[in-house]
Amino acid sequence: MPLHDNIRLLRRMRVLSQRELAQKCGLNATTICHIETGLHEPQPGTIRKIARALEVHPEELMMERPGLLSI
Repeated sequence: MPLHDNIRLLRRMRVLSQRELAQKCGLNATTICHIETGLHEPQPGTIRKIARALEVHPEELMMERPGLLSI
């Protein structure tokens, strides 16, 4: 599963809106939207922020089946 799909899936599993996720990781909600739709490829630092906010390892965002690891 692509990175953007994993982020969307994990965000939904945690019952967070894009705006809530953005606030948790210190990003703009538009940025989260662009990442989730594949319009923007996040930098490594942004991936770490999103992973921390979703309470997963950054590597998990790249996995075929996310949601199997925890911090």
